[in-house]
Amino acid sequence: RTEVGHEAKGRFFSMALSPLYDGAGAVTGATLALSDKTEERRLERAIRSGEEAIRRLIAVVPQPMAVFAADRGVLLECNGPFLTRIGSSRDDVTGKRADELLPALSEEWANVVSTTQAEGILRDFAVKAGEESFTVTTGCVDMAAGRGIVVVLQDAAQKRNAAGEDRRGADTDPLLGIPSRKGFEQIIATETERARRYRGSLALILLDVDRFKSMKEALGQEVAEKMLKELRATVKSRVRSTDFLGRWGEDQFAILTPMSGYLAHQTADKIRDMIRHYQFIPDRIVTCSFGVCEFRKGMTDEEFVQKTEDVLAEAKRAGGNKVVLSPLMS
Repeated sequence: RTEVGHEAKGRFFSMALSPLYDGAGAVTGATLALSDKTEERRLERAIRSGEEAIRRLIAVVPQPMAVFAADRGVLLECNGPFLTRIGSSRDDVTGKRADELLPALSEEWANVVSTTQAEGILRDFAVKAGEESFTVTTGCVDMAAGRGIVVVLQDAAQKRNAAGEDRRGADTDPLLGIPSRKGFEQIIATETERARRYRGSLALILLDVDRFKSMKEALGQEVAEKMLKELRATVKSRVRSTDFLGRWGEDQFAILTPMSGYLAHQTADKIRDMIRHYQFIPDRIVTCSFGVCEFRKGMTDEEFVQKTEDVLAEAKRAGGNKVVLSPLMS
């Protein structure tokens, strides 16, 4: 049996030639089997391209970074800072497993792999080894050797300081002490780029106070501002440490969360219900309308925001006190 590959007009074919024998063992003919392998070849090329991109990324990232095989846990790639961090040479780490190179992760490694693969997004794991604590950020990547788990190490203190500097650097709303729209747009740009690179889930929630203008005219600026401060505290109590909360407009808030549109819709509905039953102002019910959109590959930041604003407007037109999910996610 002989098998050869042939590429023609953008398609790739595999041809297998097998001889036919008669009863005496003499060759009397042959069979030719032709298989279209175009998609397999495209996948192989895409994986090789992605693998080269990961290698280039590893080479320039200043933090310790490595890629381990998801199934066997064996080291596939790493950078110089990673070798320095674990105190080994490249020859010493060849063929070593993650639990050997990162003993502090040995008990958590199975959970790290399963969680990262299941969610397919960047995950942070806090690790403590003796007096030392650090954060392990993981993600998935397809390589020629199979599915890989990308691991980036960062001292916990450095990560907290970096996060604090990033958030302090963003424009802050003077009344509410959270990012203003300008600051929040910077956060959106950073997080959408992260989602594009690592194929992570990301959703934007916009909420608008129903009939805020008439409320402010009837009760005054001071009461309206006090209500907004209480609303900020109420919403903040429902968001996670991995979420971002900002002021989007005079009576609007924005939440950026690393979850699917479906889960973000559920979260928004819980916040909506909490606001509806909270007594912000005596003898007055305060409600909010919500628009939710999940970020998808191919979206620009402007499209992401616009789709969220469109469904927010739809919730307002429907009478308020509603949550509308972008139909793209349905």
